[in-house]
Amino acid sequence: MTHSINEEIEGSKSIRDKYFYWREQQRKQLSESANLFFIFSSATIGFILKVMVDKVNSPVKCWFYIFGISLFFLVVSIISYTFLVVNRLYDFRKTANFYDEGKTTKEIEYLTKEKGNLTWTLFGIQMILLAIGLIFFVFGLMTYF
Repeated sequence: MTHSINEEIEGSKSIRDKYFYWREQQRKQLSESANLFFIFSSATIGFILKVMVDKVNSPVKCWFYIFGISLFFLVVSIISYTFLVVNRLYDFRKTANFYDEGKTTKEIEYLTKEKGNLTWTLFGIQMILLAIGLIFFVFGLMTYF
């Protein structure tokens, strides 16, 4: 017989405290990781644009197109980060409203599950796009130098 985490945490205050502690740690790690990926994307975009602007009058080479592909993936990664942040803020606001309405933890878990899944999907998309962008960036560097 299976049971939900809510049934399990209702039985023991220490288990409930540990559960909420680790959920908070998970939220913090998600925020820090997403922010770090945003910084990597932004810094790489800045470097690429600097190189492209410095070489604007030189003949276009292969590295220029590879950097362009990298820019595309990095910009889309930043866009997914933006959606992730907006989605999380909306999720936090809705969760707070549900508590204000007196809903139970189990009801709130059910009502916010979709937003939570979307947050993790956007985080995965951000990571994948950053990885692809960085791969093209490295190839661009190899052809540039």
